[in-house]
Amino acid sequence: MGPFHKRSKPFDKIGEKKMLNKLKSLFILSNSKNKIASPAFFTVLAFILLLVFTWFYLSKPSFQIQEEEKIHSFLQTEFQNLLSGFIEKQHPEVKEISFHKVWTKKTAKPSEIKIFFSYSLTTEGETGGEALLAGSALLKKIQNQVWQIQNFRVKNKEIEFSDPLLIKASD
Repeated sequence: MGPFHKRSKPFDKIGEKKMLNKLKSLFILSNSKNKIASPAFFTVLAFILLLVFTWFYLSKPSFQIQEEEKIHSFLQTEFQNLLSGFIEKQHPEVKEISFHKVWTKKTAKPSEIKIFFSYSLTTEGETGGEALLAGSALLKKIQNQVWQIQNFRVKNKEIEFSDPLLIKASD
């Protein structure tokens, strides 16, 4: 052993009692007959409860998150297909439809999803040209795998349909 090495002493009973008394005094007022908890105890307890609450509140099982992502992706794709078909049917002069961005957002109601989109279309003929349009729609879940398009807006103008437009998942 070198000159700088000290031999450690085994933990003695007196040191153990001192340590236990310090821990007791940290969490419990030892002078009191009722053993009322100290503020430090409540602080630690509140911190632990806050950690547990946030863990359970904020964490979702991964399959739920994946399922929500699948639903949103499905709705975006089907909405593009539905809107493209509708425009081509109503306006045969449209030569090309190109979607630039389509995204969905949850609303306060769990049965509703807001969808936003921007697209451009090219028309033929004398008044031919390219138009860039943007809009939004509210999708409301009316059955298990069926969504109805409501509040359809393009360039701040609401468009109403005589027959409701539905997005259905094929099994």
